[in-house]
Amino acid sequence: MSRTAPKQKANSNQQLTDLLTTFQSVRQAEHYEGLGHAVQAILIPLTPSQESTRIAAHGLVLFQPQHFEQVLILAPTQSSSGFQSPKQNSLTTNIGSSPVLKIPTSYGVIASNETLQDETAPTEIITLLQARILEEELKLENYPIALLLYGDVNPEKLARKIDHFLTEHPRTFLVLASDLSHDHPSAEAEQLDTLSLEAIMNRELASQKKMQANGKTAILALLQSKFGRNLDPELLEYANSPLHEKALGQAAIAYLDPNQGQSKNASTVQTVSLEPNLAALAQDPSFRRDCLAYLRDCLVADADTDLNWLAKKYPQSNHPAATYVTLELGGKLRGSTGSLVASRSLCQDLSLNVIGAAYEDKRFPPVKAEELADLTFKVFILNRPQLLRSRSPYQLLAKIDPSKHGVIVVQGQKQAAFLPEAWKTCSNKIEFMNRLCQKAELDPDQWTRGKIGIFIFTGYEITL
Repeated sequence: MSRTAPKQKANSNQQLTDLLTTFQSVRQAEHYEGLGHAVQAILIPLTPSQESTRIAAHGLVLFQPQHFEQVLILAPTQSSSGFQSPKQNSLTTNIGSSPVLKIPTSYGVIASNETLQDETAPTEIITLLQARILEEELKLENYPIALLLYGDVNPEKLARKIDHFLTEHPRTFLVLASDLSHDHPSAEAEQLDTLSLEAIMNRELASQKKMQANGKTAILALLQSKFGRNLDPELLEYANSPLHEKALGQAAIAYLDPNQGQSKNASTVQTVSLEPNLAALAQDPSFRRDCLAYLRDCLVADADTDLNWLAKKYPQSNHPAATYVTLELGGKLRGSTGSLVASRSLCQDLSLNVIGAAYEDKRFPPVKAEELADLTFKVFILNRPQLLRSRSPYQLLAKIDPSKHGVIVVQGQKQAAFLPEAWKTCSNKIEFMNRLCQKAELDPDQWTRGKIGIFIFTGYEITL
């Protein structure tokens, strides 16, 4: 025994050193300044894997233990259909021992005899929490951990327990233990995980119910709880790792209080509105009717045609604007082209783009004279596009709102745009972005690799 005790202590010290080194590496690689004090909860991996410690570290470095009094961990278990909590008074790992904050039986919790050696206990998460507390030179005994294991339970029921616990213990840091997809080939797993992360980032309850995650119940419960419904999720890191010849998807997500820090979620993305006079013009019924006549004039104009009449009648149309003109014949696309930057007046841009759509779209033969009377014109006046910045393609997807955003991709001389109406032809955001990249003659998944400009825009559509 006298030989093994020092070796165990050395091993535990080395494990703590390794974890602190991982924390420091994450801080050096990422820029999380200003987020830490706003983080109220995190989601980190449950199952130990090749990547789980590194991924979880992205969430743990934002945990500021000095701002909290205890930690509540929510983890799934297959050993019970209800709620369980450890019976022991402490949770001991290789690097230390933390007191247990007992969850009373009034919560409907059954005291469990399970120990940390059982597969249901999130040993790695507890170890990481302890390392983070020790990194701040704080004492483990001052930060009790409450561990709530849940089986096949109603998320709304768990949501009520979260709110009840946080009412009694308001200075609680919440940790959700969950993996994403399990036992799928890597490519399929990544697509499933993208849809799950998109649902979490967008706080979409219906989509979250369909996602692949063993901790889905807690994720849904947080969204439905009074505590979590106003928190902004922030994707910090994602990877899928080999697991039994398949892939295991795992992520780190921080849940931020928007009143205490800057979130980079979709709700903070603002597109620049049109100049007020142009915005009013775009919604003026008289202008809309005259715009149709103007576009037709542009297609049949000869040397004697005065194409300045629209600008004279509506002086606001002399303001710079970017437009996109689409022609349809019998409900089918007949040609389209547009501008992404407001470099000409509205009238000039409309004139050039309707001519380009009718006669210069290489996908179609030029419009014939006999087709003019049956053409439907659609004009979209763009607000100024905004560049999206994100640390991952999954976070980028969360910033795109299909209900209002058009998207532009740019790489070198290649670029393409989809108007907001293009969402009607795509089943999800991944398909939308893949098809947009193909339109720009890029690889479909180029948007996931970086080194590409991605912009969103809104605007006004006029159907004529």
